[in-house]
Amino acid sequence: RTHPGTQSVYQFAYQYAIELADRRQQQSNDRPAKNCLWETGPTMASKQVEGDVKEAPAVAAAAPAAAADAEADQPSAGAKPSDAEATPAAQSASITADADMAEAAEDAADDAAEADDAQPESNAEPVTLAFRTFASGAECYDYFHGLLTKLSHEQDLNEYEFTMVMALLRQGHPDPESKIGAGVRAVQIRPHEKMDSVCFYVLRSDGSAEDFSYRKCITRLFPDLPMPTGGGKEDR
Repeated sequence: RTHPGTQSVYQFAYQYAIELADRRQQQSNDRPAKNCLWETGPTMASKQVEGDVKEAPAVAAAAPAAAADAEADQPSAGAKPSDAEATPAAQSASITADADMAEAAEDAADDAAEADDAQPESNAEPVTLAFRTFASGAECYDYFHGLLTKLSHEQDLNEYEFTMVMALLRQGHPDPESKIGAGVRAVQIRPHEKMDSVCFYVLRSDGSAEDFSYRKCITRLFPDLPMPTGGGKEDR
């Protein structure tokens, strides 16, 4: 377009810009709607809303599956890391804890075995000594050991206790007559002359005294009771 001589430059530029804008608007209106690149305002906004409405059901349907996948990938709060994922410090602590548990279990087993060894075993056949019947060696042992630990030393036993101890001597000792001698007038509990222990002493009618091993007597009555060892007790 040529510049008319009667118009100023500014008027010409302004009019030319208006004509150019009208021409572009006309070209835009002549194009099909699907190829329009100049859609603005309400037209584009409405199409965007229609697309979101159409896609909403598909998005809603896919949401549970996506949530399930995310939950599966997320480790649970109580889950423990695998050995491969555990740090060296955690693995070392686990190994130490296992070793301590194994050692504690072994100590408990040893203590139980020692307790079984310390407890006299029972015999299936009961034994009657004077006024009492003992169902096991352990029961018999507890009774006579209780007399030694509870009664006063160097005092004559009462008639009941005297009869029980003499029944044990006569029925359990391998040679009771060597202990009884000319006769027994009393039984006492005294410290042993050579060993650091107390034992039953029979006081004979002739004034002599002789000790004997109650444990040895019980062992002969209940063979499953462990034999006494050390200190010469097996010879008493």
